[in-house]
Amino acid sequence: MSLTPRIDDIEAKASPSSVIEVDTSSGLGNMIRRYSNTTKNTGTAITKDDDSTYGTRFTINEDGIYSITFSDSMGSGGVMGIARNGSHTSGMINVANADTLAMQDNPGGNETSSCSWCGPLEAGDVISPNCSGVAHGVANRCTFRIAQVVKL
Repeated sequence: MSLTPRIDDIEAKASPSSVIEVDTSSGLGNMIRRYSNTTKNTGTAITKDDDSTYGTRFTINEDGIYSITFSDSMGSGGVMGIARNGSHTSGMINVANADTLAMQDNPGGNETSSCSWCGPLEAGDVISPNCSGVAHGVANRCTFRIAQVVKL
């Protein structure tokens, strides 16, 4: 038995239709960016939850390979990142660990930085766009996109 999937097996399952795109920062909830605008929300593999206390978080409803991109403009220098589960989904991201999918230093005020990640996620995983508690600089430069690339 081979552990390497055949391309036919992947193609048979590769019809994902779940994408969520948000933009325009509306502040922070417990170090997690909040967004005022949802530009795309299709499918059922991902659920968006926006909470004034905990920020905007994305729950994975279906095992798969996901692509995530996070861009942010902070009012001053800080650290931004994409977190999965664990402590970072409710607090500041400032050190890489198993819960940190991607992390980027934002060097100064009103500059835009980005980070991205692609890999496997499981149903029940919670993804969050974390900031180091710094208010947004240019609100409409703050974006987050999560898409299911392959359904497993």
